Amino acid sequence: MNGWLKALWSEVAALVQMNEAWRFAALAICLLAAVLVGWLVRRALLAVAAKHAARPALAATLKAGARATGFILLVLGVKAGIGFLNLDAQGMELLGTISSLLTTLALAWLAYQLTDVASAWFQQLGQHNSRTNQMLVPLVRNSLRVVVVLLTLLQIATQLSGKPPSSLIAGLGVGGLAIALAAQETLKNLFGSMVLLADKPFEAGDVIRVDGLEGPVEHIGFRSTRLRTVEGFLATLPNGELANKTIVNIGKRGSIRRVITLSLPDDTPPAKMQRALAILKDVLHNHEGQLPDLPPRVHFSDITSSALTLQALYWYHPADQWAYMAFSEKVNLAILQQFAAAGIVLVAPTAVSLVNAPRPAPAG
Repeated sequence: MNGWLKALWSEVAALVQMNEAWRFAALAICLLAAVLVGWLVRRALLAVAAKHAARPALAATLKAGARATGFILLVLGVKAGIGFLNLDAQGMELLGTISSLLTTLALAWLAYQLTDVASAWFQQLGQHNSRTNQMLVPLVRNSLRVVVVLLTLLQIATQLSGKPPSSLIAGLGVGGLAIALAAQETLKNLFGSMVLLADKPFEAGDVIRVDGLEGPVEHIGFRSTRLRTVEGFLATLPNGELANKTIVNIGKRGSIRRVITLSLPDDTPPAKMQRALAILKDVLHNHEGQLPDLPPRVHFSDITSSALTLQALYWYHPADQWAYMAFSEKVNLAILQQFAAAGIVLVAPTAVSLVNAPRPAPAG
């Protein structure tokens, strides 16, 4: 380490001895000019991007250019300033390598920022087509950024070693295998994201049930999916595992089916049974949320030694849970009030169940 520092110090001392003060002043002026011009160009690009906010792809391109401009112009300032210096062969080689590395980093930084352009384009596409397409935004952006970083590292290694990229890739050997093994979970989640994207079992905002968890999907990412449970907790599910799970998409149901089972005493006379049936049919006739092809069904369903059973089914559309619950409350109160007025008594067991089942075929 001390030897390396001594060599570097000797190079700096030689550089000072070989150049007049005005050459270093020219280098400083180039750097200051690059910083000033970069600041002005950045402000100009951001101002133009604000005027084109209605065109996300163009605005993202201008913003990406604005973020990368400062570094690019600084690199150009360094290259211009170096031109004013007198250098020996060793110094020219060293500064040439540094200049090449800075150029590579500047171009890589520009490419890294331009990944937001693809994200903006896919986000705009997702707004017009389907919320599921918005899953492409983080997936495409992160994939492109990984590619840019890997290519940049490969180019830097090529510049430092002087070997062709094919030799560097072949030389990874066991190290590359170890990296691949360490990244297998990441690759698993990546492929899981692609499966979810292709199958579209749910979209952002849908209410799903998986592994005992239920709630709306808040975010579909590159590695995982997040949903908010009914208790208010935020659950994070790796996409690699989620793609192999049984997913129930509650948000895709067209309507909510309700089954009401009412038990009357076993000595209820036929006239009261007919009256109870008539009350149920009247309460549910042309009800709120009824679909034309799914009218309510009311039946005298069973006779046992302890009770006579009535069963009513109806479907509520659209599948808005809170609106459905408010309507169900109205139905319950109407049944109780009219049964009480008619002298109809309910006995145990009385069960009400909510069933998420496929819709039956339309009648007729």
